[in-house]
Amino acid sequence: MMSGTSIFSKEEFLKRAELAAEELSRWMKRGLMLAAGKTAGGEPYFTKAQLEVVAKIRTLLELGYDESGIEKIVRKVGLPAPEKGDLKVPQKLMTIGDLAQLCHINTRAINHWEEKGLLDPEARSEGGFRLYGPASVKRCKRILDLQNVGYTLEQIRSMSQLLADPQSLATEIKQKLRKSDLQTWEEQDERLKTRIGEVRVSVKRLEDLWKQRIRLLSGLKAQYARLEREAKKKSPKPAPAKA
Repeated sequence: MMSGTSIFSKEEFLKRAELAAEELSRWMKRGLMLAAGKTAGGEPYFTKAQLEVVAKIRTLLELGYDESGIEKIVRKVGLPAPEKGDLKVPQKLMTIGDLAQLCHINTRAINHWEEKGLLDPEARSEGGFRLYGPASVKRCKRILDLQNVGYTLEQIRSMSQLLADPQSLATEIKQKLRKSDLQTWEEQDERLKTRIGEVRVSVKRLEDLWKQRIRLLSGLKAQYARLEREAKKKSPKPAPAKA
C-alpha cells in the first residue's frame, strides 16, 4: 500500500484548494496545471503537488500577471517540479469497481480479500476512497489462479509469498538472507508443484471426457440426420392439385 502520498478526487481537490470547478477547468485547458493522473474510469485525481501549483499560480496572479501571462511563463520555464514523494503516485489508478470489472469478479470478493489480509489498496483518497494500481490487478488474478487450483483463502493467506512479485520477494529476502526464508520459499514451491501436477492430471481426465462426448455427439448427429432423410423418403407425396 502506498503511504505518505495524499490523493484527492476532483471534488476533494476543489474543496482543499478553494477553487471553483470552472476555474480549475480553465487552468487545465490553458496548460497551467495537470491532474496527477486518471483512474481507469477516466476520472482525474490530484496530489499535494497540484496544491503547490495552485499556490504558485495564485502568487503570480497577486503579482499582477493575468492567466495569459502565466501561460507564457509555464510554456517557457514551467513551474517548479512537485515534491519527490508525489512522483511515486502511479499514473493509472482504479476504483474498486474498475478493479472488479477488470478481474471479472465482484466488489464483495475484493472486500472479502481485504478483510482476510490478502489485498491492500495502493492508495486512498483523502475522502477514504480506495484506489488500486496494476500491482493489485496482478495480485487479484493470482488469488483467482490459486483458488482455481484448489487453494482456500486461508491457505493462500498462510502462503502469502505466492502473492508477491517474485523479483521483489527475492530482493527482500536477499536483504535479510535467512535460511528460514529460503526454506519457506522452497516448501511453498514444492506444494505448488504438487498442486500443479494434480491439476494437470484432472485437466487430462476432463479433456478425455470432453473428446469422448464430442465423438458420441458427432455420431448421434449423424444418426439423427440419417433418420430424417429416411423419414422424408417414406413420407407420402402430396396429391396433385385437381384442375
